[in-house]
Amino acid sequence: PYLDRADFTYIRNPRNVGMLGNLAVTAQRARGDYIWILGDDDLTRDGVIEQVLRIIAERPRISLIYMNYGYTSEKDPGTVTDFDVFLSNFNVLEPAGPDEVATVKALAAKCENFYTAIYSHVYRRDHGMRSYCQDTSERPFSTMLSCIPTSYYTLHYMADASAYWIGEPSLVVNSNVS
Repeated sequence: PYLDRADFTYIRNPRNVGMLGNLAVTAQRARGDYIWILGDDDLTRDGVIEQVLRIIAERPRISLIYMNYGYTSEKDPGTVTDFDVFLSNFNVLEPAGPDEVATVKALAAKCENFYTAIYSHVYRRDHGMRSYCQDTSERPFSTMLSCIPTSYYTLHYMADASAYWIGEPSLVVNSNVS
């Protein structure tokens, strides 16, 4: 139903490139100054997209926006009819708190899943491209790089980069689908 929208682009890879390959293709096709990759099981809460855009406008060189999030374990997401209720009833990883600006390494302790949760990372384009487009051709899951390349990149190259922590849970992730 979205194919006729000017602000929507549909891309289907000619062959299966795997999850990590698909992240690289998605990042390469992105055209903005920032890259935020969400899956179909990652849902934004009201006002989050506007908040991310405001942060980018106020801090146009921020390297990473990282957001607090919660999760649910909905066995059959197709049965959810009231998304307002669904997005309000989630398991909390980190309690809501104030937003904060600091280095990546200073904010890393804000969430137990800081480095592995790609859906909560909004990378400035240069970092996003480097993070998602690394050579991950090693045996799958044999190293951090071939398992979670975003974690590898963030740990190795972004420790002192500027980052913004959104303290209010902003996403709800369905752990039964992930």
